[in-house]
Amino acid sequence: KAKIIGLLFAADWCRPCRDFTPKLESFYKKVNGRNKARDHLAQRKLEIVWISGSRDANGYASYLKTMPWLALPFEPRSTQALSQALGVKGYPTLIFFDATNGELITNEGVAKVTKDPFAFSFPYRTPVQQFKRFARFIGRIFRRRRGDNNSPSGRPS
Repeated sequence: KAKIIGLLFAADWCRPCRDFTPKLESFYKKVNGRNKARDHLAQRKLEIVWISGSRDANGYASYLKTMPWLALPFEPRSTQALSQALGVKGYPTLIFFDATNGELITNEGVAKVTKDPFAFSFPYRTPVQQFKRFARFIGRIFRRRRGDNNSPSGRPS
């Protein structure tokens, strides 16, 4: 199961989208390892889901062939609703989420991937997000040592 989910809002008619797709594909392969088979989803660190802004089914099908990742079915109404819910203002937009807890990591994925094509800084958590993850990790260690795995606060009940 992937640890990070990227929602890619892009369209076949959008030139910046077509320019970004090969960059994202290269990034995707670097993050997941070049030699890992596409069929082994369990080994992936990153999964991308394309959410199409295509105007018709033919454009959707044609653009989908250029992508090694998952895609939502071509349903313009659903895509529009999802775009509005996530505050998508234009194409391309790439939003990264933590798959373990649903937390938003960044809605600036296009800029992050463009500036970091080798994925050195991936998954682009903010310092606050990094600290919270570290604090949860440390908390789990202390609870395990005390044998207090059931208490959410880390204190005995």
